[in-house]
Amino acid sequence: MTTRTESGPPKRAVHFAEEANEVFHPSHEDFTPRLPTGNTYKKVQQRLDLTSVCGPSTVARPNYEDMLRRISIVVHRHIVKCEEWWSAVREHKGDGGMFRKSKLETYDERNFVTPRHRITFLHVPGFSIGSQFALRKVKHCYKTPTVAEVHEFTSTLFRRAYLSAECAVVSLIYLERLMENAAPVMSATWRPIVLCSLLLASKVWQDLSSWNIEFNQTYPEFSLQAINQLELIFLQDINWDLCISQSLYAKYHFALRAAARESNFRNKYMNMLRQQPANASAVERRSTAAKEDILKLLSKSL
Repeated sequence: MTTRTESGPPKRAVHFAEEANEVFHPSHEDFTPRLPTGNTYKKVQQRLDLTSVCGPSTVARPNYEDMLRRISIVVHRHIVKCEEWWSAVREHKGDGGMFRKSKLETYDERNFVTPRHRITFLHVPGFSIGSQFALRKVKHCYKTPTVAEVHEFTSTLFRRAYLSAECAVVSLIYLERLMENAAPVMSATWRPIVLCSLLLASKVWQDLSSWNIEFNQTYPEFSLQAINQLELIFLQDINWDLCISQSLYAKYHFALRAAARESNFRNKYMNMLRQQPANASAVERRSTAAKEDILKLLSKSL
């Protein structure tokens, strides 16, 4: 995320001041390498190569897992930057600046998830068990997610809705198109925004697109009515602009590939590769124990 002023070229660092000319710039501008005059190129042996780690990827056939990891890092970066920007300007009143408070309230997850309640059963003499209880609404508390949590949320949707790798790039374009219209991606808004951007990407890109009910079945906390409402709000905020040119898609693809040039991005990517799946150690212990039992039975039979 970068900022631009009228008197100079775009800057790489985020500027937190609330100014009228402050706008959001998409990832293809942020990650695309700049080629200044007199640039010296590294030798082939000195260049960074992640192909052995993430596998080959082209515009025509992008690597599925690789794209999910890269886009998860970009979304997490947007969340962190938006949180920092918001904490820096929240004392200012009004609804101006790069992002708007009204958009934050519109895409707040509490508007779309089914409310949860905690039931406490009371034991009252003279009344049957379970007839007396207290009902209390559980308050939602949101914190900045980790890269792994963002990746888990997106990868779950991709697996269950059978989305393609191209949908990941298209969804990022729609997400940043919404951010260009002053909608912040923060801890309280990132799930609805990511979910809706993936839903629209599926409908636009895939020949057999996903139905809204499929996303509801993947994440039941978002009711079908809430997903329909979220989709309409999202489309209105991006002015129903779902068209993506070939050049724009290529810009995003190569910008995501070039993002590994940054050490911070590269470290997060490598950390995701080193993470163990949930309950991996327990599965390994059980499989080892089962193998030993089978070997014992075979030894006795012989």
